[in-house]
Amino acid sequence: MEKLERVLSYREEDRGNAVIELLGLRGMEDEGIVILGSKYSVRTQSTEILDHVVSLSRMTYRSGFTPVNGWSSDSGWGCMLRTGQMSFANVLVRVLLQSDWRLSSKAQLDEYREILKLFADSPTAPLSIQNIAQTGTELDIAVGQWFGPTTISHVLRRLVSQKLTPEHKIAVYVAQDGVICDSDVVASSNNWTMNVVLFVPLRLGLDALNQPLAAEAAHTLQWPQSAGILGGKPRSSYYFVGTHGDYLLYIDPHYSQPVVNMVDQFSIDTYHSHVLHRMRVSDLDPSLALAFLCKSQSDFDDLKTRAEGQGKQGGELFVFMQDRPVDVAASSEPQETEQANDASNADEWDLV
Repeated sequence: MEKLERVLSYREEDRGNAVIELLGLRGMEDEGIVILGSKYSVRTQSTEILDHVVSLSRMTYRSGFTPVNGWSSDSGWGCMLRTGQMSFANVLVRVLLQSDWRLSSKAQLDEYREILKLFADSPTAPLSIQNIAQTGTELDIAVGQWFGPTTISHVLRRLVSQKLTPEHKIAVYVAQDGVICDSDVVASSNNWTMNVVLFVPLRLGLDALNQPLAAEAAHTLQWPQSAGILGGKPRSSYYFVGTHGDYLLYIDPHYSQPVVNMVDQFSIDTYHSHVLHRMRVSDLDPSLALAFLCKSQSDFDDLKTRAEGQGKQGGELFVFMQDRPVDVAASSEPQETEQANDASNADEWDLV
């Protein structure tokens, strides 16, 4: 974080160029950038871009935590678990803090630390690596095996329903086969007294990536409800948070750091970074999960409107229906075929 602090100490007239260099955007100043629904001009809003990037919660491999089935580090197998943690941590910031909260404001830091504690690398933390891994065993994924996007979506749904409290004001809905059932979402929200995170697991092509559909998926990062994309490229899982031209921007969990003892005013430095990585949309692995946050019926209606307006080139990513057919299980009950797909593709999610 020292490099970041040095850049932020520059005079305003010098700061823009320094931020562009820091973010690796030199030569692309005329292209807009999107981060979780917020649109910026690289040329005129570089400082705002940096402020947003640094404020995103970053979860990475950790070592030295209380063992789970003999594992005291998740290096080599926990990348999708950490990707899921990142998505949900950033959702909770938007729900429990100010919607435009930024780390640089130094406001609500005690409240922010309470959010991070939910993801502490301890069996007592509701959304810890230990609890995520153990819940995966209920879906026939052994501790130490890779998760796919469908598995992490259902595991987070189970943990949130079992271990978070009403004060967190959050529920999770997982779409099935690209279908979102309106009545099930409203039920999950308890008539919108709760915020709802919608995970939409998808496979964009069987043997190869469907490029038009991949472009549609990337476009969802521009929607205000976007909570990112859980996915990656073959053999690596990343948390995608934005777009820049033909590139996806992501936070990489493949860095091993020592466990943090989350007591008192513990340091939050290792949960943040100024670094965003880039990869071309065309390099995406076909398996991914879209994540959205809806805080109200109007949010949900707007999401539906945006989704129904997609697919002009590549087809529909996902669809909505008012009520679930009686012969289709609720999204709250993952289907064996979905989990089998994740398990059979486990080697797609690898270590770096």
